[in-house]
Amino acid sequence: MGKPVAFDHLIGYLWWLLREVDEAVRLRLGETAAVEAIPLDQRFLVSRFSPASPLNPLLRNFHRLNVLSTYQALTKERGLSISNTKAA
Repeated sequence: MGKPVAFDHLIGYLWWLLREVDEAVRLRLGETAAVEAIPLDQRFLVSRFSPASPLNPLLRNFHRLNVLSTYQALTKERGLSISNTKAA
């Protein structure tokens, strides 16, 4: 089992992700523009003083996939078709 603080951190990230992607969909950004417009917030990265800090590039890449997946789920749920050419 994980520590409660780790679960709270993960839930915080997921709520933040949902709000950010929801705003990108509301602004009718394309999925590529949304991925580029929503970088991973610093608070969700591993501290640079931690021995695990080399994982940060991996976390950023997973975040990009999370944005894309969340974007696709929200647009499908809402029956939206947004052109992928609109820039941020």
